[in-house]
Amino acid sequence: MGITVQTRNDGAQLKRRRALVAGSVGNFIEWYEFGVYGFFATIIASNFFSADGSGDLESLIKTYASFALAFFFRPVGAALFGRLGDRIGRRPTLVIVLLLMSAATTLIGVLPTYESVGILAPLLLTVLRILQGLSAGGEFGGAVSVMTEFAPPGRRGLYGSWQSFTVALGLLAGAGIAALLATVLDPGQLGDWGWRIPFLLALPMGLVALWLRLRLEETPSFERARSVQSEPTADEAAPVVQPTVGETAKAILLGIGRLMGWSAAGYTFLVVMPTYLQSSLNATFHQALVASVLANAGFAVTIPIAGGLSDRIGRRAVMLTGTVIILVLALP
Repeated sequence: MGITVQTRNDGAQLKRRRALVAGSVGNFIEWYEFGVYGFFATIIASNFFSADGSGDLESLIKTYASFALAFFFRPVGAALFGRLGDRIGRRPTLVIVLLLMSAATTLIGVLPTYESVGILAPLLLTVLRILQGLSAGGEFGGAVSVMTEFAPPGRRGLYGSWQSFTVALGLLAGAGIAALLATVLDPGQLGDWGWRIPFLLALPMGLVALWLRLRLEETPSFERARSVQSEPTADEAAPVVQPTVGETAKAILLGIGRLMGWSAAGYTFLVVMPTYLQSSLNATFHQALVASVLANAGFAVTIPIAGGLSDRIGRRAVMLTGTVIILVLALP
């Protein structure tokens, strides 16, 4: 009996580790790919949104308009792939969004520039950014579902924090690679072909994540739900009290409000700031990226700590504390 229980515990631990690794690695790559665009915004502006190859303010605004468009499609992707995850499972849905993001990012690395194909270049780039936005929306909720649904009792906060932790690591990796390229290449090489390297790296990274996700088992919560639908017992077949439309809307708005501070601060300080430092404060490309690397490192360190703390004192206290700190420190 003792051996059987131990074997079951070992099997459960193995499944949890696989879930964390598969969710984390794929999520890391997704957000590395999503962040690279922001780090290379000034170079993308000159290559895709400027007829003469100059990175003027107008082309930079167009670059960030394309960046923002992906954010518009993220909730669309979240709704689309969230629904798909409830129908076909978390595992196949996460494989689909990974393939979509990796393909879109790799294609950005081989796109012709404005100088080569004219207006077609920014149009193609915008389409690929839309695909990135759709897949990123599906990745965010899907990865959290996998991590938390495999989590043992009392550790959902810590397990769920790996989603945000790998967001930070992905952005950190993107900033680090960009800073490395800015160190080893001169500005001409970086603007001509060097900027393509981080996008092309999405292909081998995506293949590694795909291999890990194909080995992932379906989450226990989804398996239970599918089992109940196929063979309901007398108790399970009894009517379930569903929340009203008002209660559902209130829960959604509350969730949006809780994430708003994190999202606004995160993308402002970690992705947009490098461009601001260059365009407004005359920092070099390398200096701006080094600052972003340091900021992302600090961001990454605090996430697992906050996740573990939320298991001890509650989610609300941790989230309110973080929001207050953001509001206090935003102005200085």
